[in-house]
Amino acid sequence: MTKMGAIGMAVLAGAMLAASALAGELAVKVPTMVCDMCCDTIVKAIKGVEGVKAVKPDMEKKLMLVTVEDKAGIQEKIEIAVSKAGYQANGVKADPKAFADLPGCCKAKATGGK
Repeated sequence: MTKMGAIGMAVLAGAMLAASALAGELAVKVPTMVCDMCCDTIVKAIKGVEGVKAVKPDMEKKLMLVTVEDKAGIQEKIEIAVSKAGYQANGVKADPKAFADLPGCCKAKATGGK
């Protein structure tokens, strides 16, 4: 292997290592998720964020495990997308208009009503 070839391989290996370090899984708390309909809406909102590879909901823990291509800056985008769908994500409150548009059962359960 030539010196240039070895340098090229080292650069490529470094770039691949850096890219894999940025990829990973994020946990997003969704405390206002109360039913399968809520879950489906939240999953759809998260999957609409560029860079999201997969979403695994955990209804019992009210949590979404999100696999992403690059962690840099994506958590805030995910939280905003969930908020715009009408649900709280981590510390980001649900958008009031979107929450008002949710089905009645989801709103009542999320606020402690019947």
